[in-house]
Amino acid sequence: MRVYIAGPMTAYRDSNYNFPEFYKAQALLEMIGYTVHNPARMDIESGKAQFAPFEGRIVTAPDFTLADAMRRDIKVIADCEAIVLLPDWQNSKGAAMELQVARDFFQMPVFEMSVSVSGWPILTRLE
Repeated sequence: MRVYIAGPMTAYRDSNYNFPEFYKAQALLEMIGYTVHNPARMDIESGKAQFAPFEGRIVTAPDFTLADAMRRDIKVIADCEAIVLLPDWQNSKGAAMELQVARDFFQMPVFEMSVSVSGWPILTRLE
């Protein structure tokens, strides 16, 4: 199944834009057999963000705009079969918009992701 990860990023500016959680979710979802579309990875691959090793943090490119990222992300969501929401997604305008597109326009199943005590993903389907 092709899934898109949605979750808070901008509010986590001081915590590397939440990229570590996006990458962890991608790894766990791939381990259970999903093809994962990760917006944090897309930001890195497109050059819109990078890890600055001497600063120890993620920095965005000067020409990065949220509007450009959302245009890209909505196109990617259209090619997916489900959306997976990371913890705290409710506090993200972007994730809420991505959820609306996935659920209301493309009638995709929606899952919330949490991690069990043992470290394995728990996917709860939202109705």
